[in-house]
Amino acid sequence: MKAANRDAELDTENQQGPDIVNDVSPEILRRYYEVGWERRWLSWLNDEGVPGDAGYKLRLKRTLDLVQPSRSGPFRMLDAGCGVGIYTVQCARRFPHATVFGVDVSGSQLEAAAVLAKRFHVDTRVRFQTCDLTSGAFGQEVGGGWDVVLVTEVLEHLPDPLPVLKKIRDVMAPGGQVIISVPQLTPDEQEGAWVYHRVLTGKPDFDSVESMDRHALPHGEIFTYYHRHYRPEEMRRLLADAGLVVAGVGTVFWQRPRRCAAVWWRGMDYLVRRTAWTWLDCAMLGLTGPEWGHNLLWDCRVAQK
Repeated sequence: MKAANRDAELDTENQQGPDIVNDVSPEILRRYYEVGWERRWLSWLNDEGVPGDAGYKLRLKRTLDLVQPSRSGPFRMLDAGCGVGIYTVQCARRFPHATVFGVDVSGSQLEAAAVLAKRFHVDTRVRFQTCDLTSGAFGQEVGGGWDVVLVTEVLEHLPDPLPVLKKIRDVMAPGGQVIISVPQLTPDEQEGAWVYHRVLTGKPDFDSVESMDRHALPHGEIFTYYHRHYRPEEMRRLLADAGLVVAGVGTVFWQRPRRCAAVWWRGMDYLVRRTAWTWLDCAMLGLTGPEWGHNLLWDCRVAQK
């Protein structure tokens, strides 16, 4: 009976807030990391170590473009929630004076990240370590004085991101930079936080099928995770509460509004998704408005003490 009740709760698509937290098990997520999760991005990497997915490619490029350490010369960068290390390795490649530290809760993903760092010959300047961002020991494990911290595609999976942002703020150097990427809640989408269910298909590229309705998935091991899209005003409040000063915000990866169903709009959508041309993405966001960007990219600073 208890299991049946839990299934009914998970199938309620409009369920929001902290009530859904208990449905997302850290053990299930760790198992998901072991068998798939973001490893599919590794299978899509080109010779430059960049995924072929247009949205990922645009987020990566715009994130690296934002990196501006407060001091010249060598600097230290922390990739918080680094996954398989794509951002970590690309940062080390682009900034030869940077020492980069990637942390993630998944040991299996960090093993893949270490292989990636060695592949691109940055393993002498990159190190990885298992670390839970929500743990009270986070500050002790990563140390302090970080010049730049990346938090990319992480906060949307945390039921309560504020304590994590406060911990990140505490390990920053004065005047340090925090770059945060989160998915944006577009006008076409339903409000609130969601629980998603996913089944890996077993294909070589770790493809998967996801749904908010677990019964709509094909047969297989079901993984459940928390996911939230943010509006700009929500993020501004969150960042202010964490003691971070917003220096700039942008949107990345245009999404076609459903009302724009004509052939011309569909053609532009196809080009953005196939080419990842920065100029075209910016043009479409300028035409329809920033609220149609898939991601919000925040450039934040830590106030000088």
